[in-house]
Amino acid sequence: MASLLVTSKRLLCLRLQPISAAASFACFWSRRPLHTQRPLGAVTARRHISVPSSCSATSRAAASPASSSSSKLRVLNALDTNPVLNIAIEDWLFNQFRHSDTDHLLYMWRNSPTIVIGRNQNPWKECHIQRMDADGVVLTRRYSGGGAVYQDLGNTNFTFISKKPLFCSATNTGIICAALKELGVDAAAKGRNDIVVDNRKISGAAYKLSGPTSMHHGTLLLDVDMSSLAAYLNPNKLKLKSKGVDSVAARVTNLSAHLPGISHEQVSAKVIEHFLRTRLGGEPHLQLGATGLPTEFPVESVGSSLLESEPELMKSYETLECWDWRYGHTPEFEHNLETRFPWGTMDIHLNSKQGKITEIKIFSDSLYPLMIDTLTEQLTGTTYDVPGIRHALANASKALIAADLAVCAPFLDEFGVWLVNEI
Repeated sequence: MASLLVTSKRLLCLRLQPISAAASFACFWSRRPLHTQRPLGAVTARRHISVPSSCSATSRAAASPASSSSSKLRVLNALDTNPVLNIAIEDWLFNQFRHSDTDHLLYMWRNSPTIVIGRNQNPWKECHIQRMDADGVVLTRRYSGGGAVYQDLGNTNFTFISKKPLFCSATNTGIICAALKELGVDAAAKGRNDIVVDNRKISGAAYKLSGPTSMHHGTLLLDVDMSSLAAYLNPNKLKLKSKGVDSVAARVTNLSAHLPGISHEQVSAKVIEHFLRTRLGGEPHLQLGATGLPTEFPVESVGSSLLESEPELMKSYETLECWDWRYGHTPEFEHNLETRFPWGTMDIHLNSKQGKITEIKIFSDSLYPLMIDTLTEQLTGTTYDVPGIRHALANASKALIAADLAVCAPFLDEFGVWLVNEI
């Protein structure tokens, strides 16, 4: 998920732990009383869902009246701005979704100042860690792939979770664009992941598919402190060159520049409204309360109180919070190979002994973390020569096809050609 996908150059850094315990606690936790409103529960649709033609045939069939006469919805809003907690809640919602009878879920949230990096990224290269440490900006590593993003309270996060047969990213993007249009901003989808205003990016997104569940999550730049992008992120020159721009900030804009005074609460309320209208087949009679939220469908407010009652959420939170997960062990390597493909940066560090790859670490902002994990597994122990590399890549391709990720096959082919030429 990303308001601004960037990669970065290497620099020395300090771990986040030296921040005082009091400062760390204050950054992570809200002192106000937490409560949970009445759950949304199940909502029965009175009209079928209209799915754009860009969606898969499976999605269109699953959403048609012939195959599904009702849609059960759930809407949640985060009470806290603790980035570690909010990402843990998102992961918990995703993992619990398969065990529920919900068809579609929407989760709206935002974070206090943080850099969120992808699962396979190198924090030492992505961020100015010392500056973050001094300013109390938290480093968070998400479970999914993608690039590094800076977030603060001027950024709104959205998460759509659906049953895989009902999943359609075009429908979700349409919900966001319709909400913004009603607020007075003419936004449009661009490419696979972005939403733009006047051809400048105001939203980026990423996806996760696992078993019967699909997730589409992204960000909206409302009034983000743009100076912090340069202060805390360390852009990768290969990626900037591939984008054809001299500056990261030149590609993005805040919604506040087009609609002064726009707020997280306004945007969240409109996204929730259009989510319900869309998933109820365009229901025109939603009654809106003083906050702009539909009164018929109470929104669940979720926060830190869930940690006490949900062991799996606590486990995810503890994992995301620990130093080893956020920074990880980055050993010294003998060989470093790096390049940029249209689908992501590949930064490879490896050790070889007696003609074999004994250890390898791949840092990447690819949106397919399983591809990176599979490559790492298959390349470890193989001979460090052309036949060995080709054999490992062939095994990786078979493993990804078996995991229903055949979409990665051309990426592996392109990567293999480059790697063979490099060695």
